[in-house]
Amino acid sequence: MNYNKTCLHGEQYTVGIASAKTIVMKPQTIETRTTGKSDVIQAMRSLLTSDDELDRCCACRALGLIGDSSVVDDLVDRLKDDDIDVCIDAAESLG
Repeated sequence: MNYNKTCLHGEQYTVGIASAKTIVMKPQTIETRTTGKSDVIQAMRSLLTSDDELDRCCACRALGLIGDSSVVDDLVDRLKDDDIDVCIDAAESLG
């Protein structure tokens, strides 16, 4: 998957594109910074039900990289997604 593409689109999301790229490309920054982490998790959770499979894939990967145990059930739900790529990303994120 090409993470140089925008994972988030639409004005309804409060997490900026740069933040999403940072989560996916540099996960160590999430481990050391907790400011706004819950906002990022909430925004990624909202993307898990997006009509766009790329949004769902990016959200699964980002949530996996964040590594917060509160999202395990959300990722398990994506194992049943209609799009196989989302299922794969959710499975990889779960480990």
